[in-house]
Amino acid sequence: MILITAIFLIADAANLPQKVRAMSQNADERIDQLGRIVSEIHRYLAIKTWTSLLTGVLIAAGLRMLGVEFALLWGLLAFLLNYVPNIGSILAAVPAVMMTVLQAEVRL
Repeated sequence: MILITAIFLIADAANLPQKVRAMSQNADERIDQLGRIVSEIHRYLAIKTWTSLLTGVLIAAGLRMLGVEFALLWGLLAFLLNYVPNIGSILAAVPAVMMTVLQAEVRL
């Protein structure tokens, strides 16, 4: 449902300035505000993507050095779950830590 809604919103984005002009007397100011908001969102997503990528690479490299199986999978999972606010990093860390502990016990 969310994906379908997002697709419709993206498809209709080109018509947004005309709709804002029809709704508001100071449409140019509103359109400028929307442009700044979109610019800030793009900036946030770029920073979040680079941070998530760095996190995923560091986790994959660290787990690989420890000899943990599926290190690339855990790095990819960390990259993806880093986008989830507040709990994403925790959700990404739990399975990787559990796998590391289990493999360490098996080796002993």
